[in-house]
Amino acid sequence: MCFLTGCFDRLQDVALWHKLADMSLENGFIRQAIYCYNKVLVMDREHFGARFARARLYPLINEPWRAKQQYSYLLERHPGHPEVVKALVTLYHDFGHSARAIELLEEQLAQHYASVDLTHINMLTDLYMAMGHYNNAVQLVNRSEAVMCKEEPLPIDLKIRRGTARGGS
Repeated sequence: MCFLTGCFDRLQDVALWHKLADMSLENGFIRQAIYCYNKVLVMDREHFGARFARARLYPLINEPWRAKQQYSYLLERHPGHPEVVKALVTLYHDFGHSARAIELLEEQLAQHYASVDLTHINMLTDLYMAMGHYNNAVQLVNRSEAVMCKEEPLPIDLKIRRGTARGGS
């Protein structure tokens, strides 16, 4: 951990603390990585990468509420950011808040459509089906195919979901 000593010598070096966080993760030191990301955020409160990385680590140490706080903070500052939305939806779903995950994805579709990709569609289709909203799943896939798949065919996973949803309704 020579880098750790180097960080203490240069307490205001954001890049060095970020590098130490990455190295800590590579070696499985999750709490140490969080500590390093905290140091980055003390120096640069709006550092997107550090806040996002730290949020992804909180569930691994059984602190999902902190992850939710961080993702929510990022969404306030970067409305509709596609990767933040995906991470927050996954967090909600993993911890039994599927209805809130659906709301978030529907909001993304309605307000930030330009940043929506087929992963968002996949996630929302899965959530609709898990909640028994098969017609919504079919309609979503059909609309997405018409709008997002003009040059390439609909991916096979969405075709399968659509067929499964048709059979479930």
